[in-house]
Amino acid sequence: MKHRSQLDAAIEKAWQLRDFDLGAVLILQALSLCPSENEQTRYWDQLITLVFQGHFQFIEMLLLQMQEEAPANASLYLVLGICSQQSGLPKRARFWLEQSLSLNLKLFKTHQAYLWSYLLDPELNFKARIRPFQEYGQILAHHHPQASAYQVNIDPEKKIRIGYVSSDFYDHSVVHMYAPLFALKNSQAFEVYAYATIGREGPMHEWFQNQAHCLRNIEGFSTEDAVKCIQNDKIDILVDLNGPTFGNRLDIFAAKPAPIQITGLGFGWTSGLASMDYIFTDHYLLPPELAQAVPEQPLYLSSIFHWLADQDIQNFEPHRKTRPPSPCFGAFHQVLKINHSMLTLWAEILRTIPESRLLLKDRGLDHAGAQAYYRLLFKAKGIAPERILFAGRTSQREHVQAYQSVDLVLDTFPYQAGISACEALYMGVPIISLQGGNRGAESLMHAIGHPEFLANSGQNYIDKAVKLIQDSEQLNAYRACLRKDLFNSSVSNLSEFSAECEAYYREIWRHWCSQAHKS
Repeated sequence: MKHRSQLDAAIEKAWQLRDFDLGAVLILQALSLCPSENEQTRYWDQLITLVFQGHFQFIEMLLLQMQEEAPANASLYLVLGICSQQSGLPKRARFWLEQSLSLNLKLFKTHQAYLWSYLLDPELNFKARIRPFQEYGQILAHHHPQASAYQVNIDPEKKIRIGYVSSDFYDHSVVHMYAPLFALKNSQAFEVYAYATIGREGPMHEWFQNQAHCLRNIEGFSTEDAVKCIQNDKIDILVDLNGPTFGNRLDIFAAKPAPIQITGLGFGWTSGLASMDYIFTDHYLLPPELAQAVPEQPLYLSSIFHWLADQDIQNFEPHRKTRPPSPCFGAFHQVLKINHSMLTLWAEILRTIPESRLLLKDRGLDHAGAQAYYRLLFKAKGIAPERILFAGRTSQREHVQAYQSVDLVLDTFPYQAGISACEALYMGVPIISLQGGNRGAESLMHAIGHPEFLANSGQNYIDKAVKLIQDSEQLNAYRACLRKDLFNSSVSNLSEFSAECEAYYREIWRHWCSQAHKS
């Protein structure tokens, strides 16, 4: 134990010195001294944090060496899977994650990463991406059977109690997509409760606390305790704001603590749960012909995307005084969305415009190891390393201001930009997207009236990007109009969004009451 405490002190020192590679080596030494999986958890979590900070190549190398010498370990395979995911290799990620699940089916983070490996795989069709979510839904249903119903007041016109479950009530870009449901709620008809699955305090925590009738911190609650908490509040409609993203509590929804349950807001994908009654979506994100593939009944909104600029970036103007001497593409995406098929398209675009550059921006891309990885990939495709530029995590102001440096954003596929696309459009920067995948781009581009940004094939994607980057007159025209088009669209019509959701709440509550009276 003394040796472990010395290692902990050495790890802390490595963090202070920002010697993260040394920190990773020390973490593996500490893991070898932990007798139980519970004691190992915090060290594995530290490694995962380092992976997201751009150290995925170095940590993968260490773990592959460890794997050859140590007995099979579910957490080791999980971290290898996350390393592959951050490297843009969803199939290889799935290989490691399946091995992790074969050793420990209850490892929540593995399930989460495993589901993402399907969302990120460009070779899969819609139904193939849906299937693992339904399988996971069945696993959750098996382990968390539905709770006994509480005594519900079956009054179709009563004030309805709405419960929102999210990990992001402290601060996250995605809060733009559902904050209007709190700020613009009809307090005469609805009473709003918030359940924070991550109890962290941040810039938005107090705001949500003031907007909701009650904000409860359920971080660390067992499924049973969370269900009891929600039922004690007599929630009529429980709304999932996470989907399968970090911090989700789909286990609570599997146990069905409320008469009606809805997903879709904040993520736009199926929960896979038979106990989830409805999904908020739009006709581009989930066309009616695809809706039968998901277990939830669709509630169609004008647009699933809703966004307004934060106050601290509202003084930024999209116009720039001078255009940089050479054209610059931008890709401000989480690196796990950047698969190698996408890199091939981007390399072809850069080859066609030999004086152009590409700016990649994400957390971890200020790390030399991550930069070397991408420069090597592009070099193998014939692109000089100096043409690939990098920026890491910055403040929101600096992040949005960075769009002044780029002429055109290249979207990822199959998991497309969401909030980051709204930020680009706000700064007057067009974004070229490939149709299909999670269909988020189709929803957003049609909502703002610019379907011309959508490509119907890889070659069409290349052609659109190449043509537009060379058309300075058209780029200037987009700089002048895109913010206005965004503001005039349903994406920025927050009162319409809130009214549509509340109309659905009343409609489905009346339907439920009608069915309850019959039974």
